[in-house]
Amino acid sequence: MSEELFTSVDADIERDRWGRPLILNPRTGEVQAYTRISTFASTLDDGGGLATWKAKHVALGLAARRELCDLIVGMQYGDPGLSEVVERAADAALLNEKADYGTAIHRFTEPDKGHLTPDHMRDDVDSYHRAIQDAGLMVAATEQFVVNHELGVAGTLDHLYIDKQGRQLVGDKKTGTLRPLSTAIQLACYAGAELYDIKTGETSPLGADLSTAVLIHIPRGEGITKVYEVNIGAAGLLCELAREVRAARSGSKSLVKAWGE
Repeated sequence: MSEELFTSVDADIERDRWGRPLILNPRTGEVQAYTRISTFASTLDDGGGLATWKAKHVALGLAARRELCDLIVGMQYGDPGLSEVVERAADAALLNEKADYGTAIHRFTEPDKGHLTPDHMRDDVDSYHRAIQDAGLMVAATEQFVVNHELGVAGTLDHLYIDKQGRQLVGDKKTGTLRPLSTAIQLACYAGAELYDIKTGETSPLGADLSTAVLIHIPRGEGITKVYEVNIGAAGLLCELAREVRAARSGSKSLVKAWGE
C-alpha cells in the first residue's frame, strides 16, 4: 500500500513541542502557536468518562501481556519508557485499533483513494459514497488546512461539500462514538476559518456556510453510513464559551497565593 495514502497536509505544518501548529498572526506579524481545532472543540466535553475508558483498556492490556507488567516494575512516573509500555498495553487491548481504522476510513473515502480500499473495508466505504449521494452532497475539496485568527485555532477539515442549494458546507467524518457538542464546535471553527498558505502565511476566504455543516458517521464494520445536519449557527456561542473556559483555566493559578502575601 502506498505511503502517500496516509500522508496529510498536517505533515507539512511546522509545530511546537506540544504539537500546536505555528501560524503567522496578521495582527502581530509574528509566528505563534495556535490551538489545534480538535483540542479546542473538546474544551466543553466531560473527559472523565474517556479517561476511565482508556485506563480500563490499558489495565486489560497489562493483564493480557504479563511481560509488560515486568517491564514497569521499579519504574517511576517520569521514566521515558513508561509511555511506551502504556501504548503497548493499549495495543494489546486493541485500544488503538479503532483509531487506526478511523484514519484508514478517512483516507479510503477520499475521492481519489477508493480504488485502494481493502476488501474488509469495502462495505463501509461504499456505504459512505451512497450516503452522500442520497443526501445530494458533492465533494468540493478535501483536507483543507485552515486558521481561525479570531479564536487562535487552526486545523485540517475533512471535506467541503456542495449541497443541492449550492451551499458550501464543511464536513467531518466520524467512525466512533458521536460527540455532538465537540463536533458542533469543531465544525463551527472550521466554517468561520480561512484557508491558510503554509508557505507564505497568507489567508484566503473559505466560503463555507456559517449556519449549517455536515457530520457523516461511518460506524466500523456496519456497512451503514448516516449523514447529519449540524446547526453551527448556534454553535458559534459555544465557541465563545469554550474560549472563555480556556482563558479561565489558563489564569486560574493567579487565584491562589500564599497566605499573607
